[in-house]
Amino acid sequence: MNNLELVLEKKFEPDKIIDLRGVSCPWSILKAKSQLIAMQPGEVLEVLASDPSMFEDFPKVLGQSGHHLIKINKHPGFSRLYVKRGQKEENSEIAGCETGIDDSETKRRQQ
Repeated sequence: MNNLELVLEKKFEPDKIIDLRGVSCPWSILKAKSQLIAMQPGEVLEVLASDPSMFEDFPKVLGQSGHHLIKINKHPGFSRLYVKRGQKEENSEIAGCETGIDDSETKRRQQ
């Protein structure tokens, strides 16, 4: 049994599901990546996607971000992609933008 099979056996149920059927690239990739950034490292996101471009482009984006595509289940008209969240990434740094919110503001909003 290889590492991928062990991961799938241990973590078959996704932590979150996002339905992107009918959403075209690049929007489907941006929405899925945004959901991943909000998740904790090691959690699994199930992405329901119907855009064929998703299968070419999404794995490339995942690899650049440190996330891992662990499984694809194909169904008529759409597929289920299972993605394991990689190590924590800073959204504003990757996007090359400033949020304008400092740490004290973020902590206050979480309370």
